Amino acid sequence: MFSASADNIVTGSKLLMELLGADSASRVEIAERMRAAEHAGDDATHAIFHQLNSSFITPFDREDIYKLASSLDDIMDFME
Repeated sequence: MFSASADNIVTGSKLLMELLGADSASRVEIAERMRAAEHAGDDATHAIFHQLNSSFITPFDREDIYKLASSLDDIMDFME
């Protein structure tokens, strides 16, 4: 699940680079794609939290998983 969040950040960063180099006519469409990527990131974060809340044993501390998932989501939020 963290891989999906990381892949989404890569997509978002490519869209941000595209947006920064785009003319004004293209920016609306790119911004919509960025918004969709941000929503996909939110969905991935919610899936991680759901899995975390339904798991009795986790591979590492719950707090660390929560912090990592939240931080990955914040990156995408800041790019949007």
